[in-house]
Amino acid sequence: MISLSVDVHKKTITEPVSLYDVASYTLFFPVMIAGPITRFKELRANMDSPTLTKEDMFEGVWKILTGITKKVVLSDAIASIIYPIFREPELYSSLSILLTSYFFAIHLYLDFSGLTDIARGLGRLLGFNLPENFKAPFFLNSFSDFWRRWHLSFSFWIRDYIYIPLGGSRVSEVKGYFNLLITFILGGLWHGASLNFVAWGFLTGFFLSVERFLEIKQINILPENKIKPYIKYIFVLHIYMISWILFFTQSLADAFTVMGRMVTFQNGIQMKYIETGVYVLVLGMLFQATEEYPEKFLWFQKYKRLILPIFSFIIVLILLNNSGNKDFFYEKF
Repeated sequence: MISLSVDVHKKTITEPVSLYDVASYTLFFPVMIAGPITRFKELRANMDSPTLTKEDMFEGVWKILTGITKKVVLSDAIASIIYPIFREPELYSSLSILLTSYFFAIHLYLDFSGLTDIARGLGRLLGFNLPENFKAPFFLNSFSDFWRRWHLSFSFWIRDYIYIPLGGSRVSEVKGYFNLLITFILGGLWHGASLNFVAWGFLTGFFLSVERFLEIKQINILPENKIKPYIKYIFVLHIYMISWILFFTQSLADAFTVMGRMVTFQNGIQMKYIETGVYVLVLGMLFQATEEYPEKFLWFQKYKRLILPIFSFIIVLILLNNSGNKDFFYEKF
């Protein structure tokens, strides 16, 4: 509703907007919970005359099944390993907490991208082509590149309705850094009214500002060599994974306790079923590989129609035999 109001006020939307249009936009159920954040202009084109072809039906069902696989088969499997550690992190060893941060990162991706796939699949079945929301986020190469891959609709929304109205990068250098901090602090509060999310937003904005400062001043912390991209990748990925500790702890004090135990080599209970987490991690990265290198998986397209009935049958069996499904983690935000 905010984006619609702003777009109408700025005359980005020039056509008349009726009460029916507003109701159709706000009550479009595939994205009401946590699907991709859609703009009115993105949906309006399909509102009056949605089209549904055989290809739309096939791709819609495939997307839904893919989303269920990510959520029920993979995300829930890893949730049963890490959620007990969320509840009592002070009882677990440093290694267990470090592994939890790795597994939580892939859990969050599978949970949220699975929810988005289901929403996009439902939209496709209704004749709407909803925007992509994830593009191989763990194939990042910088702090800013991550936000061109993760929760894209959210990234574009805070850019267009918070960052750019504040002045974006068209202001002084210092004010530009300030704009980044404010944008992500407000983005943190979008997740919930908690100091944890404020801290997460501040950390994200801070590292994006530092990265931009180094680029503007052309400062190279590491010498140019073949291993520099790998060192940078490991550093950036770990910063994001550590910052996500703020998502599963109840307070800043709990977050600092978890971070402290992670880096001080504490003894404690060891994580169980690590191999399950490793399998899910590998499969999660495989999903992202299809997003990063779609051209390498074109050979699979000709088999999708043959696989779909078997895929559907297997998913139905899994759902019928799975009575302990967990809620989508991202539904709470």
